[in-house]
Amino acid sequence: MHHSLGVASEKARTLSVTLTSTRFDSGKKEWQTPETTHVTFDATAHSARIDYDRVGEAPAGMALWPTFILFNGKETVQYNPTVNKYRRAKGGLKADLDQMLGTESAVLLIRGYVNREAKQGSDATIDRRKMITKEFDTGAPLGFPDKHPSYLLRYYIDAETNLLRRRTELVWRDNAWQEIVHLDFTKWVLNAPVKPSLFAWKPPKGATMFVPPVTEQPKLLADGTIAPDFTCIGSDGKPMKLSDLRGKTVILDFWATWCGPCQASMPHLDRIYKQVKDKDVVVLALCVRDDKAPYEAWRLAKKNTYSFPVAFDPAGKTGKSEPYTLYKVSLIPTQYVIDKEGKIAAGSLGYGGEDDHRLEIALAKLGVLVPAEAKTATK
Repeated sequence: MHHSLGVASEKARTLSVTLTSTRFDSGKKEWQTPETTHVTFDATAHSARIDYDRVGEAPAGMALWPTFILFNGKETVQYNPTVNKYRRAKGGLKADLDQMLGTESAVLLIRGYVNREAKQGSDATIDRRKMITKEFDTGAPLGFPDKHPSYLLRYYIDAETNLLRRRTELVWRDNAWQEIVHLDFTKWVLNAPVKPSLFAWKPPKGATMFVPPVTEQPKLLADGTIAPDFTCIGSDGKPMKLSDLRGKTVILDFWATWCGPCQASMPHLDRIYKQVKDKDVVVLALCVRDDKAPYEAWRLAKKNTYSFPVAFDPAGKTGKSEPYTLYKVSLIPTQYVIDKEGKIAAGSLGYGGEDDHRLEIALAKLGVLVPAEAKTATK
């Protein structure tokens, strides 16, 4: 359950706001180019529209690179005018927003949510305006009660308008708090009329449906293959090997903090894990192709959300990941089920939402039955 400090935007019927996100690249030791989006939200109509400050064709590795995405409670529409192509899909507002923004609380995010448990911080100014600051930390790292908290959210609230102006994410590194993400909120407009046409869309003349290029389906390790061993960093910060889990059924899940589909799949994985953890089944959720700072921030922020164990690939974003190569991972999430003898029982690519029961089917083949209530994936 989420609790807010009651900022002015919390209960607005409609709102629009510009979000500017800037991330710190820990590898290059510099701030990346800011990314700007404009959000319009209508709580009554269960609709939202996200307009991106970008143009052009999709960069390598990106699908459509839309300039806007709209959700109207019935479908999701994405459109790129440069190539005059679009995508449409049925889906609910919350699930689509959460996956697109990479958070399980996207609607709260665009409402300017401030955690109720945040404590008073020092006064500050932004653009010569007085700010009230609030700070929310996650507590000491898991297993290290005597350590300093490792992840902090700092909110800057405009003292006059009572609207969130900035949210920063900080990690504890080298005996000091270091900022890793700035998210600025500007151009707030609350409770103004919103034209329904903003959430309706018809393909312009000549527009065609975007069809992803046909590529050969990546081949995962074959069933019956001995699962390759590798070393990673466990949630306790110590090195561990996959072979340490021999004798148990292992669900090996490849994911990253920046991966929307990975985040969308985790409530389902957690529900399954809770149902089978007493049946000699363990989860190793391995964060790959990611930086250590966002991984640690995610781990601490989610310590009371998910119960399954997580681990970090020490190769980070270098592209020299041993497990990524050994397990022929080409996209994430990728998931394997490994039997008690250390052999691949099943492998799967991606996450298909609430109707994706490949994990349950794979476990059933090994004699591990999942209760019916656990088979419904989180929307």
